[in-house]
Amino acid sequence: MGNDYYGTSGFKAIYGFFANYTNFSGYSSRREYWWWQLSSTAIISIIGFGLSLVMFGSWANLMRGNSGEMNTLQVAAMVLGGVLAGVFLAATLIPHVALSVRRFRDAGIFWGWNILLESVIVLSRFMPLPVASQLLNGLTLVCLAIDLVICCLPSRPPKLFHLRGTNIVIVQRSQTTLSVILLLLIILVFINRWHWLIPILLVATYVSSAASGAFMREARKRAGKIWSLAKQLDLSASDLQQLTNAYTTQNWKDSQPSHLLFVPNPVIAWDLIDSLEKQLKQKQLTTLAQDLSSVAKL
Repeated sequence: MGNDYYGTSGFKAIYGFFANYTNFSGYSSRREYWWWQLSSTAIISIIGFGLSLVMFGSWANLMRGNSGEMNTLQVAAMVLGGVLAGVFLAATLIPHVALSVRRFRDAGIFWGWNILLESVIVLSRFMPLPVASQLLNGLTLVCLAIDLVICCLPSRPPKLFHLRGTNIVIVQRSQTTLSVILLLLIILVFINRWHWLIPILLVATYVSSAASGAFMREARKRAGKIWSLAKQLDLSASDLQQLTNAYTTQNWKDSQPSHLLFVPNPVIAWDLIDSLEKQLKQKQLTTLAQDLSSVAKL
């Protein structure tokens, strides 16, 4: 699954945000990402300003910072505004994470780091204020800064989207590092007896592990299919390199399922599989025709 709204702007980018509600694959451009971020910030700002105006009763009181005694209507309006803000944030949480994952991938950064950054930011907001101010506020600012910088990075050239493969060793090391960091956070939370935070970190660990496992299963499936067809056609790694005109011969050797170290880009992999299947079918038809010809001569 890709992203049909890649590079869009304006209302189309906002519509694409919801259309890609649970789409964690594909890529998202800077334009697409920041259109939604600015729009959501504007919505939250409007709700916040409205709540402040209702709480203080008038613009004059708001300027003086004096709310006075709130009447029933003001309290009801504040509760309604708070509920609306909560519903908005809850409804956009999953697509926001999906958008951020696609933006990281588009910038050439391992998406798992986004999960880690988002986890730290969310955890700091749910902790009691004294704890957050003493322990995580500084770290949160660092995470926000890193997230901001990465989301401002330009897209990788389209050619790289098509040609770039995946080094399995780097993926495994990144996944291991991410798992260790999450484990250390769980230990830190347990030591400080913030037990209610442990399930959140466990879920983050599970999501990271599940995503990595799904990637490896899909990678082995593609590699197995390619090399099964290649063996039937008596093709070597050098032959695959010449057929695709992509990667090196060593890369193709490393893509064998028995010692999988390199994964071709899905676009190249499936195009190659289609090509090999056609060659195999043609070879089978040629062999069948030769067999029939031999039988006819007898």
